[in-house]
Amino acid sequence: MFLAVNPEQVRKWNLPERSIKKINRRAKAFYKAFDRGAPSVELDALHPDTLRQLVRETIGQHLDTELLDTVAREEMLARQTLHKLQAAYGTRFARGVDERYLA
Repeated sequence: MFLAVNPEQVRKWNLPERSIKKINRRAKAFYKAFDRGAPSVELDALHPDTLRQLVRETIGQHLDTELLDTVAREEMLARQTLHKLQAAYGTRFARGVDERYLA
């Protein structure tokens, strides 16, 4: 799967274009996926927040949000259970549990 900015985004975000060297081993795949007139830009040209949002939106299009919500609820319940166990058994319990699970 490709994640790419489109020509409209290149203009909107004023991204500097760069030429593709014909000897670049990925040039053929780029031209096959897009056309020869498509602009090429460096990923670093995107502001990190913009890139983060673009990735989130793209991944979000492929996620089962109902399943994700179910997993999040289960995770919350598991954390609550761990906190209850820690409160009941103190440090004896906490020594065997990775701190990431208690956060």
